[in-house]
Amino acid sequence: MALLNSTPCDPRSRGPITRRTLHRIVCIAAGLYALVWALVSVLDPMGLCRAIGLPPNGSPQHVQAAGLAIGLYGALYFEVARHPERGFPLAAVALIGKLGISIAIGVHLDGYWSANVLRLCVINDLIWWIPFSLYLYDAWPFFRDDLTGANAPSPPVSDGHRKGAAVYAALLGDQFERLAPALQALHGHPKAKAKGPFEIGRAKGIWPWFLAATSPLPAADGPIELELAITTVGPYQIWSRTLQGRPMVSAQHARADGLVAERFGPLEVRLTLDVKDGEMHHQSAGVFFCLGPYRIRIPGGVTPMIKARVWADGDDKALRTRVVLLNRRGDDLMWYGGRVEIASHVTESQSDDPFTDAIDHVSR
Repeated sequence: MALLNSTPCDPRSRGPITRRTLHRIVCIAAGLYALVWALVSVLDPMGLCRAIGLPPNGSPQHVQAAGLAIGLYGALYFEVARHPERGFPLAAVALIGKLGISIAIGVHLDGYWSANVLRLCVINDLIWWIPFSLYLYDAWPFFRDDLTGANAPSPPVSDGHRKGAAVYAALLGDQFERLAPALQALHGHPKAKAKGPFEIGRAKGIWPWFLAATSPLPAADGPIELELAITTVGPYQIWSRTLQGRPMVSAQHARADGLVAERFGPLEVRLTLDVKDGEMHHQSAGVFFCLGPYRIRIPGGVTPMIKARVWADGDDKALRTRVVLLNRRGDDLMWYGGRVEIASHVTESQSDDPFTDAIDHVSR
């Protein structure tokens, strides 16, 4: 019963899937059926053939192998039942493969189409096509929104005015007030500027050298001056940085699954967001290649992990930041950070931000 009593869905998403209970019952039933079929196929393959009216062909290993494959499908069904809002690709693969597996078994055992083969297809596959197709129809909007990054949560509104910037106030909700005053000052206005000394470093080796050579960060051994301008444009925060005269522009937006998505040119980095003792903590949750409105995940083995921490330093207008890129063993590859002071909050009438021309390019 744990599957049926688990958390319905992320409260920041579009809500629970239509006919959620029905879909979960169907997936659990399909999973149990697949596991029973696999168990019988492995323990008594020829007895299974006799039970369903197919003549044994003297090759039990083929029946056992097919049974194991069907059992793996059972694990997919249970995963879909655990979280129906995220199960579209698994269910699509299972639905397409279900018919093919049964036909292959039947043709191999019987050698030709017969009533027994058709009966096997009905029992094993066709009866599931209607409920599974209905599930795919209901789950498609969630899969589409996940691909395109749509359906981001809206920031809270008080007295007709947006409370905080679009990204962090939307994701944190009431926790926004738990941030240190300096962090609220930075993220609580549509436009803000900050500046201060930063340091960039990297470990020795080919991989750290490659990251440094391909990153937008400048190569520097000592402290460099960072100038930061944050501009809220609709659901986006445009982060315009200048490090030692070198621009570095990104666009952040809040995702429906509670993650921060930050776009650097054709790449999108997704980050978790946590508040601990007034500090803001991030950790990477995936790197994606942007192809129009769609996102293609880059395998984690070829991308570094990212950890970031932002905390107040002394007063209400000073912050410290540290961002670290790590390998899968947890070793530091590259890092940067420093202390910045919030220089000003720009009013709507002050629209001379030199970086706003990059907004259209980054937010597409």
